[in-house]
Amino acid sequence: MAVKGISTATAISAGSGFTCARLKSGSVVCWGTDSNDALGNGAAGATGTPTAVPGISAATHISSAHFHTCARETNGTVSCWGFNFSGELGNGNTDPTAEPVQVSGLSDAIDVYAGESYSCAIRSNKSVVCWGKNSFHQLGVGSSSKANELTPVAVSGAANVAKLDLGLLHTCALHTDGTVSCWGTGNFGQLGSGIQPDLSTSAQKVPGLTGVRDIAVGDVYSCAAMKSGEVKCWGVRNSSGGIGPLADGFHPSPVTLPGLKGVTGISAHGATTCAVFSSGKVSCWGHGTWGQLGHGASTSSAEPVPVKGFGG
Repeated sequence: MAVKGISTATAISAGSGFTCARLKSGSVVCWGTDSNDALGNGAAGATGTPTAVPGISAATHISSAHFHTCARETNGTVSCWGFNFSGELGNGNTDPTAEPVQVSGLSDAIDVYAGESYSCAIRSNKSVVCWGKNSFHQLGVGSSSKANELTPVAVSGAANVAKLDLGLLHTCALHTDGTVSCWGTGNFGQLGSGIQPDLSTSAQKVPGLTGVRDIAVGDVYSCAAMKSGEVKCWGVRNSSGGIGPLADGFHPSPVTLPGLKGVTGISAHGATTCAVFSSGKVSCWGHGTWGQLGHGASTSSAEPVPVKGFGG
């Protein structure tokens, strides 16, 4: 079903019950629930019609998670809106806002990422800053303190970063040389260090993992799409099957998922993972009781299943 009134979208991002799109003009529109001011429309309320976010006119990147969204604009600044209980909007307080507020002290961002009650940005020098909830050390500030950060703080050890992905308990970074670093809580092996449980307050390289093309982080696991077309995952494998057809239990080091070839991109959230192939087709696996695997049934699957009617 096509979203009405949108014909120039260049990116989309979804949160809990709402969706936002960046348009070719650089403006941003959102629709869905307005719980905790998630739509950024000045508290106009929930709507099934895409509605412009005021004050955003030159966005190059957007990212939504839970009940907040952040947008990076052409001048390198970042603005966020929505829920702010842990300081995930980055403006120095914990007040929710129905309209965008600028992240304090950040003027050289090249990309932005929203996570579960926290946010991160890659700066022009390829370093990383994060802000918001730090109860699981997911901000990577290099300190044993779990205090939330209301403005951006540097991630210790994160350099030459090309991409980030933010989970519930941990964060991972893809470096320009094809290696991966993770930080936060690794109680399920999701840091990929080979140790379970593990904990890192700063970025630590995943040992032996090179040649990575893309990364994806679920709640308690992580995955990498390799330049070879294979997929490697690490973390916990349970009934939800988020890390695919591996044995149940902990996998604190990357393991190649059998049967996946030609993968060019990967994405994960909660306990669901999807991969896009060089053919343009998409397959998903993991938690699927709400139909999120797209295979025509409300069932979970540890085996990758093709998304029906979708290609290109």
